[in-house]
Amino acid sequence: MNHIPELPRIEGARSRRAGCFTLAIIALLVLFGAQFIASFIIDYQWWQEMGQLRTWWDTWLYRYGPVAIAALLMFVVLWIAHARALKHAGTGLRQYPTYAKLATVVLLLVSWILAAATIDSWTVVKFFGGQALARQPNGWHDPVFQKPLGFYLFDVPFFSVLLSFVLALVAVAAVLFWVASRFWQLQRTVSDWSEVQHVSLAHFDLSGLLDSGFVRLL
Repeated sequence: MNHIPELPRIEGARSRRAGCFTLAIIALLVLFGAQFIASFIIDYQWWQEMGQLRTWWDTWLYRYGPVAIAALLMFVVLWIAHARALKHAGTGLRQYPTYAKLATVVLLLVSWILAAATIDSWTVVKFFGGQALARQPNGWHDPVFQKPLGFYLFDVPFFSVLLSFVLALVAVAAVLFWVASRFWQLQRTVSDWSEVQHVSLAHFDLSGLLDSGFVRLL
């Protein structure tokens, strides 16, 4: 009686599931981004016919550039926090490739949403564009604090936006690290979740929230 190895079958099934999962993500992105893509193409053709394509690109850069940079920075920090959380729990992303891909996509979406919610692109553009006005020595100055007009028009709004972004980044990174580390610690401890009758807050060890050096660093 011939023995058929099961390992190649399991690996083939996992590869097919990963491929189907990737195709499903691409299909969802195309579905929800169809309106955006259509609007982008129409605007591009219209501005090209008007001969103002450079102006259109500059408008896009001013509108989405600051948000994209903030989203990229937030994604890097959140990805590091998530990876450190798994390492803190005694595991790693390499051991779960499908989960790693899903987590990367989710972190990208969360980073873009949070960046769009906390960053005002025009405030950032006005801050850098108004630096020349702020450096005028003969301009108006506040009689109390001796601050120029550009400080109140450009600097204060910009640093307010920057503070909101940093606070949101630190809070989300700390929560992500703690939740991911506790979840994977439980995942390694509990062998069969079907046997768990109830989950108590004691399982999550709330007293150890600041045990990690990463969270204390944030």
